[in-house]
Amino acid sequence: MNRDGLYVGYSRVDITPEHPMELVGYVSRRNKLSRGVHDRIYCRSLALSQNGTTVIIASCDLLGLPQEFINRVKERLSSFIEDPGNIMISTTHTHSAPATIFLRRSGNVSADYLKFVEEKLVESIKEALGNLSPAALSVTQTWVSGMCINRVNPRLPIDNRIISVRFRADNVQVVLINFQCHPTTLGPENSYVSADFPYYIYEYYSKKGVEAMFINGAAGDVNPRVSGFQGAQELGISIVKSLDGDGNYVSINSDIKINRRTIEVKLKSIGVVSLLSKLVFYAMLRKIRANNLYIDAMYDWAKELFSRKILGNVQSEITVEITGLRLSRDVAIVSCPCELSSSLGLLIRDRSPFRYTMIASYTNGLIGYILSKDEFRYSKYEAEIAPRFYGLLPFEADSGVVVAEAMLSVLNNLRNP
Repeated sequence: MNRDGLYVGYSRVDITPEHPMELVGYVSRRNKLSRGVHDRIYCRSLALSQNGTTVIIASCDLLGLPQEFINRVKERLSSFIEDPGNIMISTTHTHSAPATIFLRRSGNVSADYLKFVEEKLVESIKEALGNLSPAALSVTQTWVSGMCINRVNPRLPIDNRIISVRFRADNVQVVLINFQCHPTTLGPENSYVSADFPYYIYEYYSKKGVEAMFINGAAGDVNPRVSGFQGAQELGISIVKSLDGDGNYVSINSDIKINRRTIEVKLKSIGVVSLLSKLVFYAMLRKIRANNLYIDAMYDWAKELFSRKILGNVQSEITVEITGLRLSRDVAIVSCPCELSSSLGLLIRDRSPFRYTMIASYTNGLIGYILSKDEFRYSKYEAEIAPRFYGLLPFEADSGVVVAEAMLSVLNNLRNP
């Protein structure tokens, strides 16, 4: 369907589990089975259509979604949208949702629940496409300081900005909010299903009759300073209060364009002898420190990788899909399936040709942390340990440069007429 102006459709579907499920996000969470629901979690879908181009932005209150899941959803929607590649599926990265992606010893994935989420997400996107109506756009940028911290090095700067795009359609008003912080205020002690601090953003706008979508940015090394449900509320309300007020938003003319790029990011190699030594080391540690979940996870990784190495089945690179969406001549969204560090996010925004650049991490898959070269030297957990939870070897030190340059290339292509 060819439309000169911008048309927008929206849908929200409930994906809250109705029975106890293992929560994801923490090896240290000993009781991973949920004991209840603090707030219901959702998949939210925003459909945008202009001049023959239709784009979907979806956001789910989950930690992450596997690439195979993304591929299935796109395939199922191939007859409903001109180009299924124009679908961007993000997760908020809450650490208080059912496990939907493999993360070693951090919660078992239920195939039934993953299928349930797939059905609901497809339903949501179809409904959004069916709800298209004329819409106007406006944008604002503001900052919220003192609520978050760089967990690797507290002295390093982080990006405290919030960018929000408001869509006013005939039948719905939606605010798309982009901020960068790990939704970990509740911590491993929490065993209730929750969207974490984004819940309080949703709740605030819901009381105003407005739908809110949260897109997490370059939050790889950014943690909240606050904790618990009270801290989650404080952070969420701080974000919405900084955005509140019609006078903060500036009207913009929509000019939809999408651009994609697929790259390969290399993983480090490791020899059989080195792997065997790690396997023996963690086996010995398990005997000394029995029932240590972290050591158990490292042993599992070494054992699995050693077997794969013997069979010649060790992954040497991983595919990364970068998607860019131009909303106007001043506003763009660029996504990746990574946990980008704050410094890379700042680099991309500083060099972006757009006045407002929204970074959508955790989008169309999740492969783990991507850091700058400097961060690879001192961020031991993110650089060396975390990939093991995903069943991977560490990334090469230039992976951050490769991903950032690809994201900037997509943004520069969007800027061109």
